[in-house]
Amino acid sequence: MMNTKLSTVIVVGTPTEKPRRQPWGFSQALRLTAFLALILVVVYNVFQFSPVRQRLTWPSPSTEKKTPALELHIISKCPNAMHALTELVLPTIERVHDKVDFKLSIIAREISEDGSVQCLHGPSECEGSTFELCTQEQLYPDSETLVGFVECLTADYHQIPAREHYEACASNHTVDLAPIDRCMARDGGAYGHNLLVESVQHSKDVSVRISGTIRLNEQIYCIRDGPNWTNCPNGPGVDELVDAIEKLHDAASCYDGQVNLAAGYVADVSSKLGLGQ
Repeated sequence: MMNTKLSTVIVVGTPTEKPRRQPWGFSQALRLTAFLALILVVVYNVFQFSPVRQRLTWPSPSTEKKTPALELHIISKCPNAMHALTELVLPTIERVHDKVDFKLSIIAREISEDGSVQCLHGPSECEGSTFELCTQEQLYPDSETLVGFVECLTADYHQIPAREHYEACASNHTVDLAPIDRCMARDGGAYGHNLLVESVQHSKDVSVRISGTIRLNEQIYCIRDGPNWTNCPNGPGVDELVDAIEKLHDAASCYDGQVNLAAGYVADVSSKLGLGQ
């Protein structure tokens, strides 16, 4: 009888190797590269949006703000200022005070070498102008109250700077005169004087010489010169100025919306890429 031997064949194979993991630093570098490429694409597309280009090319540093800048340059005891405030600025601010950054600036004859300011209608006008600038500092950013108060003062500008006149207008517009008085008295009057010097110098720097000059985003919008409105491409109407402000405001809001949308998209994709983990 033949003995049958069973041979057991053992197959020895090479153990299956686990896939090599890429070094952590290299992986992070790839994800960071992808993230940066994504940012470039998003930023390029956002900046192709036309209101963004308009905002960036508008010749004014105020375009960095979310609201357009409206500025009125006045000589305090001047009928031009009275007409500009009553006919155009006040009714405009009443409608769009929350969509505009308003600023009042003063025009004077000159700033002397010793730092004194020569106002067109004498020292009493300089005092009234300083009072208005202190009011602006205390009330900012409440442009509606500020413009209403200054318009009240200017409507009877011959009374500037009578205390009774200030008190009557303050009562009509709910203005607390105490902080304004403190501004006027601060540093022995030097603080208010510096406000006046800076404001007058600013008007000179932007080449504004006529009381009643209105500027929108650093550009002359309209000028009340004597009995007439001049340099008003859109006309001296309230509706036209309101419309111009709203268009600038809406363009800025649309720009902010696009940037926020892009930022949200980038944040979402970066999360999926694992950045920041």
